[in-house]
Amino acid sequence: MSGLDLLKRHLEWLEQDRLEVSEKLFTNDVVEKMAYEDYMKRYIKTISHQIRKYEMTLENEDLPCVMISSTVTVVDEEDGERMDFKIVSPRDEIVSGEQLIASYLSPIGKAMLMKSKDERVEVNTPQGVFNYRIERIKLA
Repeated sequence: MSGLDLLKRHLEWLEQDRLEVSEKLFTNDVVEKMAYEDYMKRYIKTISHQIRKYEMTLENEDLPCVMISSTVTVVDEEDGERMDFKIVSPRDEIVSGEQLIASYLSPIGKAMLMKSKDERVEVNTPQGVFNYRIERIKLA
């Protein structure tokens, strides 16, 4: 499946995911629910823009930006270590494997979502601040 096909299918899937996550995680907090909805509107706008921008060139597994369900290869700017992160919905079942899993609502997921290849990402976590450079974004 081409990157363009994945982006189009992703937009269809996203609406259902957005509704389920909103109802499951933000039922009692209107402020957080509104912040989540705004965050997801920006994400949908970015993916829609990517479809228009790359419509004629997305033919392989590489994607123009980090999206939910993508696998992101990053390089740690401190030690040069390469890592793969799969960006998932918080409602997805987490299966451990060779790659690391990050919800799009986690610090690393939020920091990477909608970023492009070669972009630098600063991730603030309870364990400290990590700086990565995005090396590759591909279909998961």
